[in-house]
Amino acid sequence: MHTAFIPGKLLLACLLVMAVMLSRPCPVPAQVLSVRHEIDVRLDLATKTLRGRDVVTAQIRDAAEIVLHLGSKVSVTKLELGGRPASYKAEDGVLRVPLPANARTGDVRLAVEYAGRFDDPWPENPHVFDNPGYGVGATITSDGAFFLAGSGWYPRLDARERSFLVTVRAPRGIYAVTSGSLIGHGDPEGESVSKWICASTPEELALFAGPFIQEMRRIGQIPVYTYFYPDSVQFSPVYLEAAARHLQFFSRLHGAYAFPKFAVVENFFPTGYGFPSFTLLGSQVLRLPFIPETSLRHEVAHCWWGNGVLVDSTGGNWSEGLTTYVADYLAKEQVSAEESVEYRRQILRDYALLAAGREDFPLRRFSSRISPASRAVGYGKAMFVFHMARRRVENRAFWQALRDVYAKRLFKPTSWEHFRDAFVAGGWDAAEAQDFFDQWLERTGAPRLRLGKVGLERMGARWTVRGELLQTEPYYDLHVPVRLQTTTFGENQLVHLSGPRAAFSFSSLDQPVGLDVDPEAHVFRQLAPEEIPVTVNSIKSAKALVAVLGGSMDEAYLPVLRLLLESLGQGGAEIIREKEVVAAALARRDVLFMGFPITDKGREAVASVQRNNWQVLEQLSQQETLALARSDAQLLAYADPERPGRVVAFFVPRPSIDMQATEEAARKITHYGKYSYLGFEKGVNTVKGIWEPQDSPLSVDFEEE
Repeated sequence: MHTAFIPGKLLLACLLVMAVMLSRPCPVPAQVLSVRHEIDVRLDLATKTLRGRDVVTAQIRDAAEIVLHLGSKVSVTKLELGGRPASYKAEDGVLRVPLPANARTGDVRLAVEYAGRFDDPWPENPHVFDNPGYGVGATITSDGAFFLAGSGWYPRLDARERSFLVTVRAPRGIYAVTSGSLIGHGDPEGESVSKWICASTPEELALFAGPFIQEMRRIGQIPVYTYFYPDSVQFSPVYLEAAARHLQFFSRLHGAYAFPKFAVVENFFPTGYGFPSFTLLGSQVLRLPFIPETSLRHEVAHCWWGNGVLVDSTGGNWSEGLTTYVADYLAKEQVSAEESVEYRRQILRDYALLAAGREDFPLRRFSSRISPASRAVGYGKAMFVFHMARRRVENRAFWQALRDVYAKRLFKPTSWEHFRDAFVAGGWDAAEAQDFFDQWLERTGAPRLRLGKVGLERMGARWTVRGELLQTEPYYDLHVPVRLQTTTFGENQLVHLSGPRAAFSFSSLDQPVGLDVDPEAHVFRQLAPEEIPVTVNSIKSAKALVAVLGGSMDEAYLPVLRLLLESLGQGGAEIIREKEVVAAALARRDVLFMGFPITDKGREAVASVQRNNWQVLEQLSQQETLALARSDAQLLAYADPERPGRVVAFFVPRPSIDMQATEEAARKITHYGKYSYLGFEKGVNTVKGIWEPQDSPLSVDFEEE
């Protein structure tokens, strides 16, 4: 290593220069402190165009220019600065407006007139629902208009705080909805006008318009609206009641609702979006009878988590996991302990089938749902992190920590670390909390647990059970419930497992009959294959699926088979006819059969499953058996008992039903991912269920030993 020698006088001069530099105040970076938009837009549904004027008043500091962002499809027709025409540079949807030297700090006022055609293609009858936005940013149709925030329907300006006054003019009967408070809707001079004010928000605005009929009720001072199309207005009372109830529930749970209204808005293509103070549900979606108590509850909860407390995108999106926990999961917990256990088990199954392996990634990297795997991680695994944290800090401290985060971080970008710190403030050891969140956020994968040798011994009147709980690398620090069942009662222990093994023991005067590790699924882990029943999701996750058009099915059914494969995310699967089957080749691949096989080759390819399926079907109740027998389309998914890991499924429509009903059943199957068998009548699901999994490797039956 070489060391530079600095002569004394030169060194003294350098030190003096540094001292002078340090004594000067550091320059404050140029920035926009706040911005007010006065937006007036006109929608032309026939030409798919929007024409607008935005008067932008920005409070700036040391800014040499104003940078505005418009969509690439938008052109500026006029721009004024301080009431006078101004020069600007436009490139790739970005406008740069230079400022004179005497106008670079304080308030600056720009007026921008612009126009653009918005025509993103949108799906009328989508087959795949993994990406909730379908890639649509902005579109205008004869049915209405759809503009996501940031889609370029007004010029955006990066700022700490924003406020908006929005006026939307449209053909008569077309009304617009956005965030904030409603000033009013009117119908002057043959057109319809909607006016909204958003007094203060850190977020940009989305905008939606359609032939809405508005219904309203109040919760105290907060109006709750529905904006539904005329042929959907009969659903308004149900949605108004449910939305009001959910708002009251989350206000009690987390703290006061922070927005001036809540609205349920109908969209012309299938969506399930949550925005600050409203949700956007597709026409098909809002007609489903379970949506008011499921998806609507989830989107209302987002007004606290994600749209209220904001996500710091640099540290991972925690909001979907927390919203899933407080909305979807907690609803099950409020019904019964059994339903909450089944919900947690389903999360583990979804992860094992849809994410574990090549599709997996660290939770810290989750930003949004774009695939089944991203949902299993960003919603399911994240939900489990909050559940396990709740068990570590105890119930009261957990809910208080969430209230504290909401009170302190409302409308502020918030990270996982803010939740960790809130739990620590509630009594969780700081080092333990740090390790907990590090292992669940930074690692790919999940713990793999198994039982070591378990021994049962009787000494006099007392029974003793000793065993070991094992895990493979990488090791997680876990607190795993272990339950001993005796002839008269159950006894629980929490086993601390932080390395390859941990010993446990039980002592009982009653004879033990069984032992189970984590029987109620409180720990996020990788399920063993024996614990995972074959379901529709098993078909979705199949790595080498081949589809067979059965010999009993006419060629006219081939488009329906393709539709089913596309909806399951298997659009690239090989399709063959039953006459082309080579049994030996199919024996090593997952198979989706349309119809039942009628040839010797076809039967041979699925023989091991058909020999066993009568034992599986015995699990059905008499009512389920009759419902399946009545159905005109069935989906049955089986595990191959002779080849572990292989899936064989049958989609069997009756030739006597019309093709439209068969297509409707095929399109809906993807929504029933957790089920092993389904029955449909005229496209409506009438029976569904899950096969019982095989015996778990984390269970011991002492009565069989």
